Amino acid sequence: MCDTADEARGMASLLGEVVGCKKAAIVTVFFIYLLYITVTAGIYFMEYKKKDDFVKKLKAIKLDLE
Repeated sequence: MCDTADEARGMASLLGEVVGCKKAAIVTVFFIYLLYITVTAGIYFMEYKKKDDFVKKLKAIKLDLE
């Protein structure tokens, strides 16, 4: 941690980068979640349509996402 005010001022510039990385991580996780939901819905839809070969591919993608 910072022991002096000078060290704290030097670390303040890095705070913006940390916040930016946190926001980027949140956005990335959100899009991965949307992709997971889409693949899951696709699996259910393809099982309903009786397309077993495509269901196997989607299940493999879902396992990779998990």
